[in-house]
Amino acid sequence: MKEETNAKTTVDDILRRALTPLGLGDLEIIDSLDHDGDPVILATAKYRAGAPKLDPRRLLDAIVEAQNALSRIGDNRGVLVQNLFVDGDAAPDDFAPRSPNRRRKTVAR
Repeated sequence: MKEETNAKTTVDDILRRALTPLGLGDLEIIDSLDHDGDPVILATAKYRAGAPKLDPRRLLDAIVEAQNALSRIGDNRGVLVQNLFVDGDAAPDDFAPRSPNRRRKTVAR
């Protein structure tokens, strides 16, 4: 279980360093499963009231850095981050319906 603790500590350190300037108040790191049932590390980031708007690039870079760090210690799990805001402001959502104004790719038949 030492490897498990090391993995969670690694993810915690990387995400805190990246998200604290964005108003991070609390960060919880747990073992979880993704929608396919694959093991992941789930981080729940809770932001303080009045936190600035989330910078998606900074968040993505931190997730990639965390996954690379896990890979170096032989851990193949992905890192998922759930963002919770005290003010009720919505976080960017990768699973939101696509905008109807977005161009669609043409499929050759």
